[in-house]
Amino acid sequence: MKKKLVRIALALVLLVIIAVSLALVYIDVIAKTAIEEGATYALGVETTLGKADIGITSGTFEMTALNVANPKGYTKGDHFFNLGSGNMALTLGSLTKKKIEVPVLELSDVDMYLEKNGDGANYEVILENLKKLSSGEVAKEEVSEDGKEFVIEKIVITNVKVHAYLMAIGDKPPRGVDVEIPRIEMRVDSVDGVHVSELTRLIIQAVLANVAKNAGTLLPGLIADGLGEGLAGLGSLAEFGVEMVAVDGVKLVGDTLKGVADGVGVVAKSLGEGVGDIAKEIQGGDTKGAGGKIKDTAKEVGNVVKDTGKKTGAALKGAGDKIKDGAKNALGNLLGRKKKEEKNEEKEEKEE
Repeated sequence: MKKKLVRIALALVLLVIIAVSLALVYIDVIAKTAIEEGATYALGVETTLGKADIGITSGTFEMTALNVANPKGYTKGDHFFNLGSGNMALTLGSLTKKKIEVPVLELSDVDMYLEKNGDGANYEVILENLKKLSSGEVAKEEVSEDGKEFVIEKIVITNVKVHAYLMAIGDKPPRGVDVEIPRIEMRVDSVDGVHVSELTRLIIQAVLANVAKNAGTLLPGLIADGLGEGLAGLGSLAEFGVEMVAVDGVKLVGDTLKGVADGVGVVAKSLGEGVGDIAKEIQGGDTKGAGGKIKDTAKEVGNVVKDTGKKTGAALKGAGDKIKDGAKNALGNLLGRKKKEEKNEEKEEKEE
């Protein structure tokens, strides 16, 4: 009898060891699948993950190459959202519980494409899908008895690059700008856990909200307006207890900077040509003509600045002010010299 009980006990131990071994082997696959399915459900487009790695003994989780496909009909980028890597430190004691405690979630190297054409915008499709989560609807497979939830204290996102493209619509030419946000930090003041799909919504919405708030004036107007309206319809991140702690300075990169330089060059060229014409008129004694030239030059420069657009206004103003000061000094010298010559001529006439 004792031998039989010993055999049963040994068999049970062996089964436990086998179960644990299988769990360790497949836990990364299970996590990878859960993330892909939860994110695909939340966003309504195919989402894939390159790799997931859970450190049971170290209490860490790492993932790489999270890729969110562009909605159908949008092809400017080969993805809507791409995450280079993500990692979080886990509270070991919570790994076996339904709610996993995460002190810090760190995400880095985010690459996002925002595209608007005559039929709509890719971010509108994404935001529309996220609305179902804001109404409390969650994927059935995630609310099962074994569904894990994450209680996150802080989220840090670094190196965010956004490519915004306004395609040709009607008589409006296409336009594209690239924007960088070095760092976004959020504090999550909530004890409620979130499922993978809800966590996906939180991250995507947070990035888009920061783009709209901190880089909205740099984006093409139609994209900035549409993004703001879409986010307003989605609801506030405050319902998750999310508070923005810090956002590092937004940077314009790529073609937009070239547009600023080109605009400044045109302004400088216009002012230079105008100053030259004014000088000729003054030297020829035609002060009325000089006045007209000044007016025409000012008008031309104004048109150039207006055409360059509000998005590059600050840079143009800085360069324009310097050019304006230089032109003013040049004009002052020319006018002062002319007045001096006139006085000399008058003096000579009186002496005669």
